[in-house]
Amino acid sequence: MSWRCFLACCFTVALPLCGASEMDPETLVHNYTDTLAMQQEYAFKWTKATVRDTRAVTPPFEKHEGRNTYYASGDLITDGRRVAYRMNLWGEFFGHEAIISEHNPYHWSYTFDGTQDWSYNRNPLHKGEPPQGTLVIDPSPPFEGIPDAVSIGFPGHYLLGYIGGAGIRIDEILTDSSTILTVRHEPETIGDVDCPVLDIESKYGRGSLWLDPEHGYNIAQAYFNVRSGDIVNNKPVAPDNEADYSVKDIGFELVDGVWFPVEATVETKGDYQGDRETHKRHIKLTEVTLNPDIDAMDAFSRPDIPDGAVVAYVHSPVRFTWQSGQLIPAVDEYAVKEMEKIALTLLQEELSLQPDNPAQTANAQYDAAPRAAEGPVQEEQHRSLPFLRFALCAAVGVLLLWSIRYVTRARLSGTGRPS
Repeated sequence: MSWRCFLACCFTVALPLCGASEMDPETLVHNYTDTLAMQQEYAFKWTKATVRDTRAVTPPFEKHEGRNTYYASGDLITDGRRVAYRMNLWGEFFGHEAIISEHNPYHWSYTFDGTQDWSYNRNPLHKGEPPQGTLVIDPSPPFEGIPDAVSIGFPGHYLLGYIGGAGIRIDEILTDSSTILTVRHEPETIGDVDCPVLDIESKYGRGSLWLDPEHGYNIAQAYFNVRSGDIVNNKPVAPDNEADYSVKDIGFELVDGVWFPVEATVETKGDYQGDRETHKRHIKLTEVTLNPDIDAMDAFSRPDIPDGAVVAYVHSPVRFTWQSGQLIPAVDEYAVKEMEKIALTLLQEELSLQPDNPAQTANAQYDAAPRAAEGPVQEEQHRSLPFLRFALCAAVGVLLLWSIRYVTRARLSGTGRPS
């Protein structure tokens, strides 16, 4: 056999083998989204360390230049509909102008129990704010997007499939009909695993995913770039803005038979009309649980809200304070009693003007002559003034009394809602 025939035979045999070893974009996306679908209900604790370098040229941010190091920790639990999230933040901020102690950190918590959302924050840097913090309760928030919004707000959202800052999960970008996907001819080694590389070109940005076949085709490494004109949070990025996102050193843990990403190093570089920031953060998840019993975990007990916190109840004109798990209306009882007296006096005056009162009838007849000279229009206006005054004051009184009665009944049930 000649050497030409030998090479031709080798090529003929090798060609289908090479084709079989390559994976098309649709199969890669399917394998990844299958794993991601099993990671939608979870609970975990987390820690984060961040180093931020800032070069600002836009007033007043130029004074924030320099390097800051800060830390955070917390927990997150969701069943795909309800969610509870807590975070403590401390370290150096604003060019070393502010330092928050770990023993008195900035604290933020958020819960959505399927009916109401509660957002509580306590910021030791803001002078003039209540030292016990502020709680805002919305009794009828729009459900759509709440779990996603919380996951995006979580600083380790890169581990949950939110990469690139687009405001949506990466699988939505991958399955968008306008997205162009290509697979590189050769896999690349990440750690000790040969990972196929999926390149992305989309209206949300562009980037690459290294998918790990030995860990459920989870993302083993990622890069994404967003620039002017790309869609972020349903809006185009402003001119002269660009950001790069890089996720590396991802570690995995097998949880109930599902590979779950639990650790990563994330670097973001942003250029915002001349202001530049670089964040390098290390995220680690611990105590990961899939499909948690969110009710048994008492996720909505809100033990972090201290007595004395100021409470704003959306759609209610009355403020509250938090006391022993109850909403106490923050109203001046003396002022309320005085308004009740005024309302009662006005009511008595109005009743005394009724025609069935003989004295009033005589007075009305006595006053009729001068009013008749003023003309019918002015006479009608004059007669209506006491009633208008009474109606206005009565409406204010009723509104205030309704608010007080409403808020004084606001108590916490077992799920944390006012009863």
